[in-house]
Amino acid sequence: MSGYSISLIRKLLTNYAALEVGQLPVSDSGYAEYWGPKMTKRGSSLSPFEMAALMKVDIDWAIQQLPPEQKFVLLAVDIDDRSPGDCAYWLGKSITQVMGIEKKAVYRIVGILSGKIWGGTRPGAGRKSS
Repeated sequence: MSGYSISLIRKLLTNYAALEVGQLPVSDSGYAEYWGPKMTKRGSSLSPFEMAALMKVDIDWAIQQLPPEQKFVLLAVDIDDRSPGDCAYWLGKSITQVMGIEKKAVYRIVGILSGKIWGGTRPGAGRKSS
């Protein structure tokens, strides 16, 4: 699995809800239905909705592989738009510690999706070309 960078993961987490309806974020100003044709190993292209759905499956699966504290902070800050201050209060930690936890979670997701961190068998493994 390749193609997931830190910046892409952050963009997908920020626009997580849009992935459910088949929209792929391409810039800060809007969405496009897809980033161009993406070919599978068998040579067939994926529809925009399929690409968004597959990205969401990958992100969901990677989030499930995170330790509980990283999962909590990532879901609260990046997906639910809670402030790091809220998480710091809930966890009894400083904002700096919470931001460190969030950063580690994003890096871990990239590592999991790139195969550098073992997290089990990804759903649909082998379905995407690099």
